[in-house]
Amino acid sequence: MDAPLVSVIIRTRDRPDLLQEALESVALQSYPHIELIVVNDGGQDVGALVCRYEACVSHVRYLSLEQNRGRPAAANVGLDCATGGYVVFLDDDDLFEAEHIAGLVESLREHPGARAAYTGTRMAWADGDRVWDIEYDPVRLRTFGLFAMHAVMFERCLVEDGCRFDERLNVHEDWDFWLQVAERTDFVHVGQVTAVYRPFGTSGCGPFDFDADRARTAREVLFAKWIPRWSAPQLAAQVELARTLYLGLQERYLALERAQQALVEDHRRLEVYCLDLQQNRLALERESQRAQDYLAVLDRDRHELETEYQRLHARATTLHQDYGELEVENQRVRETLSELDKCYHALQVEYQRLQGAHSGLIQRHASLEHGHSELHRQKSVLEQNLMELHGALRAIESSFGYGVGQRLHSAVQGLRRQARRVVSSARPQRDHAADVSFQRGGDRVLDAPAVTVVGYISSTTGVGEVARGSIVALQDCGHPVSYVNLEWTPGLPISEMPDNADRASRRANLFHVNADAVPGVVSHLGLDLLSGCINIGFWFWELATFPERWASSFEPFDEIWVASQYTQSVLEPVSPIPVLRVRPLVQPAAPADLSRAELGWPDDRFIYYFSFDATSIVERKNPMGLIEAYRRAFGAYSSDTLLIIKMNNRDMVAGNEALLGVEHGFERQIEQAVRDVGGLLLDARYDRATTSALICACDCYVSLHRCEGFGLTMAEAMYFGKPCIATGYSSNLDFMTPDNSRLVGYSLVELERDIGPYSAGSIWADPDVAQAAELMRWVYEQRGAARALGNQAASDMRHWYGSEAVGRAMVDRLATLARGAAVGRRTNSS
Repeated sequence: MDAPLVSVIIRTRDRPDLLQEALESVALQSYPHIELIVVNDGGQDVGALVCRYEACVSHVRYLSLEQNRGRPAAANVGLDCATGGYVVFLDDDDLFEAEHIAGLVESLREHPGARAAYTGTRMAWADGDRVWDIEYDPVRLRTFGLFAMHAVMFERCLVEDGCRFDERLNVHEDWDFWLQVAERTDFVHVGQVTAVYRPFGTSGCGPFDFDADRARTAREVLFAKWIPRWSAPQLAAQVELARTLYLGLQERYLALERAQQALVEDHRRLEVYCLDLQQNRLALERESQRAQDYLAVLDRDRHELETEYQRLHARATTLHQDYGELEVENQRVRETLSELDKCYHALQVEYQRLQGAHSGLIQRHASLEHGHSELHRQKSVLEQNLMELHGALRAIESSFGYGVGQRLHSAVQGLRRQARRVVSSARPQRDHAADVSFQRGGDRVLDAPAVTVVGYISSTTGVGEVARGSIVALQDCGHPVSYVNLEWTPGLPISEMPDNADRASRRANLFHVNADAVPGVVSHLGLDLLSGCINIGFWFWELATFPERWASSFEPFDEIWVASQYTQSVLEPVSPIPVLRVRPLVQPAAPADLSRAELGWPDDRFIYYFSFDATSIVERKNPMGLIEAYRRAFGAYSSDTLLIIKMNNRDMVAGNEALLGVEHGFERQIEQAVRDVGGLLLDARYDRATTSALICACDCYVSLHRCEGFGLTMAEAMYFGKPCIATGYSSNLDFMTPDNSRLVGYSLVELERDIGPYSAGSIWADPDVAQAAELMRWVYEQRGAARALGNQAASDMRHWYGSEAVGRAMVDRLATLARGAAVGRRTNSS
């Protein structure tokens, strides 16, 4: 028997990306004879997209309605155009699996008396997939429906029998249609799950989104239509089904109450158990303190023995070297004596020859005397130069250590600044500012538009913190600001979120969304948000080259803001729009009143601290380099110092290892490395006040990163007046100088493989671990000088990255953009 033609009807409106995925699922069907009908219900034209699939199916028809007529009307238009023996619907946000149509056709052939069949549906929710697959029951169908719309295939002749979509219903129109079909045939339940439902809202054909009130109103219209048609036994069966479901729910409720009571009893028992444990803990703490005191005594003895051993070992090494040098010198003397003996015999022969040449030598004596005088003069000059070199050598030896490294670093930095000035002077001048800074003494700009900040406002990452900082800085300036939160995973509590005002009609949109995420965010939010507004992207990027695959991300924006001159220098050569450096707000939350003891940290150690996000590319943050530098500075264990590393969002790495460029089990490697130096690894989420308390509790903050898009944790540590050691490369140089921090030298290296978003062949820094160890020792030994660095750092951060400076700089730039847009509108209108 020939395979019948199947008509697939897709309703769509203004969702071309989702429509393309739906069309792909139709093109991948194993069943060959398909008629594709796409009904565009008053949305943007997608005819070109539909035409791409003409070679994939038997027939393609594209119907574009001039205005939005709603879901039922769009479905009826598709039915009127269908020519296949069977019909199946597919909304633009849903999918078919490859065997969906073939399985339905085969089932209808196996049941010649049936005119409709349906499969199970896989519900693709954000928290996991669920299956909706219920055996056919007409009572359940009349009560609440049984299947998703695209799970059903039916004979087209049912339309000729009078089955149509009721255009009064904008919700449950498919339920009404299946009730009409059920009056004419039973449904065959196919034992497979091949329809995929995705939670993207409605198909886009309706005039408004789905909500509970709209659904309740639609049910009232539907039941008013159908109840008069149903017999008393049918209604009684529906009431009995509802009663059965109610009793089942009631029994589950009682069971939950009993379980809750049992949990309360267990909680009481646990409280008693916890009191016992607390008493035992106190006793163990007392024993632990006694053991620690004893260990401290042993550690002092061990330290003294190690010091004496090192002194003796150094002395033995020196004696061994002296003995080796004497052996070499003795051998050299023996070889010289042998050579001298040979020379003696040769000289005897030469003496006889010289006797004959004596008269000639006498004649040359005068000229040789003159040459001898010249050689003596040159010898005096050489001896003077030797004395000067010897003095320079002693000066270098006396200043060997951190001072030499710092002077060399300052010299290198000066050369780099000169190079930047040369490059800047050679670059053609642009008609926009290259840097936005706060200028004191100016009046507030009144014509700046209101701002809507779009970003991951509730996220605990650095991108979320900077986005919240822009909101706070603008609010502190009294400027109107609202926001759109893109974060859907658990993040900050509501109490720590900034106030959200109503959006103004005349506004600028500030997107705190990096380049790789821009297309998805713009598609998700829609172009209406950008229309008629000034649109600015605030981007962070770490490497010295910008990926070409993200070039289209510039298109939605009028200009790009970046946090550092380093990122500005990377983006400017490839950007078709202005790129400006705008300093972000550095204003961490006030620290919680927590002592070191309450944090579980020792009071008698000098603590080095580092915090990083596991989703921000672990190789770039380089915690293993920091651990090695600490080991070189203080050995495998130190009773005077402690290294503490905090790792954020470790649980978000699982399943994304390839995307983030890490190996499975990377966290165990870090844990073992921290244990090997007697350090402490923190792996938990804290509120913002506790996060600030952790920074305040340390003595020095260290970051041996390979590159940074800004370096927020370093900036926050400096804000709290902590001496900071960091790699002297990339964006952190905007706020870290030799006057307020200690910068580690580096060499530039090439990536040998792809690491997360960074391609092989890219360049980043490899910090000098040996110099980092010297600087960690210097901060420990020169604590007064380190405190002075921290005080200068706190002053610099509050001056350049405070709320007033950052907010006023943003408002000033927004006003300039608004005036430029107004001039453009006046010019165009004239």
